[in-house]
Amino acid sequence: MKSLKENEYMRFRGNMIMSKVEGKALEIVANALRTRFTIPIKITSNSIDYIKYVSLLKRIDKKFNKHTIETDNRRYVDGLFVIDTGKGSWILVYGYPELSNGNDNRSSNDGYVFYSLEMYLVGPNSLNILKKIKDYINSVGNKVDADTITLYEISGESDGWTSIKSFVERRGFDTLFFNGNIHDEIREHIDNWEKCADTFRERGLTHKTGILVYGKAGTGKSTLARALASELNYSLISIDTSTFDNINLIELTNAINNDNMKAIIFIDEIDAIFKSRDDGDTTDAQKARVNKLLTFLDGVNSPNNCIFLATTNYYNKLDAAVKRKGRFDKVIELTDINKETAFKMCKSFGLSTESCRKIVDEYKKDLINPADLQDKIISVIRKELADE
Repeated sequence: MKSLKENEYMRFRGNMIMSKVEGKALEIVANALRTRFTIPIKITSNSIDYIKYVSLLKRIDKKFNKHTIETDNRRYVDGLFVIDTGKGSWILVYGYPELSNGNDNRSSNDGYVFYSLEMYLVGPNSLNILKKIKDYINSVGNKVDADTITLYEISGESDGWTSIKSFVERRGFDTLFFNGNIHDEIREHIDNWEKCADTFRERGLTHKTGILVYGKAGTGKSTLARALASELNYSLISIDTSTFDNINLIELTNAINNDNMKAIIFIDEIDAIFKSRDDGDTTDAQKARVNKLLTFLDGVNSPNNCIFLATTNYYNKLDAAVKRKGRFDKVIELTDINKETAFKMCKSFGLSTESCRKIVDEYKKDLINPADLQDKIISVIRKELADE
């Protein structure tokens, strides 16, 4: 139970938020906040309960996903909106980014970014709504587990390495849009690899495979890791390449094998490590780093039952050793998408046919960058919501 002082502060915050109000529904709730009893709730994204509240909002608001943003393989509430719960009562929802040092500045480097979620229950039915919310949060544990995958973020430090465990919302594999039959290629490769598990074991081989994905920025390379982990119901292990030198790979491999874990091991921007050893500017330390990762990918320190998934924007700059079979058995190029695929992507967001055609027709070139297209789609959705 919050203290009176905390409740007063939250109500003060509620009045501050009103300065951001736009639209008729928000105006109604703004007036109600000033004149009626309000029950405030606040939670941050570094709590497991954040996912539970996101799950709750998703259940009661069909347009909820339009008020969210996806970054670093996580989905956050980002913006200000109202949910009408009936009987003259509403929930005002406000999600926004903050820094661990307390500054509200996305571009600062002085602390990590997390998201705050504030909810204000307004109206005569507020206490009943609060009870239902608490009952849902208390009972939703198993469902949240089913709706999320486990993410381990591995980074090195001067005195060792750390693993931060969190839960991220699943990403449907079919929510990624590529030209051609890339979805089927990936599924077929993994199916064949899984079917060979007994053969690997009988031969005393480590059961692993690697997928190397390359292409320009914004084509879905990084998002593929979460989608694939969701599709296979694997854990996702993300390796911080900037601190790779300080990660003890023997300990990491033992931790993975001891937990009998099936995982996607994600190495984003692998070119940060795999600069070609033939480059005249390559130092001995850089060559040692390459050899260390090559051993992790295909050596005595390789973990079992894992899929390595690495991405790069600079395929031609990679050391030749990384491209050979046994380390990355499947190499996939992701490109900008054609207009037919772009139209399907627009439709997947629930936009009308007219809106989809208008967005796609704005592009004069035949190929469209998926990340740029998604930005345009979100802008259109937010404008439509503001006009309601």
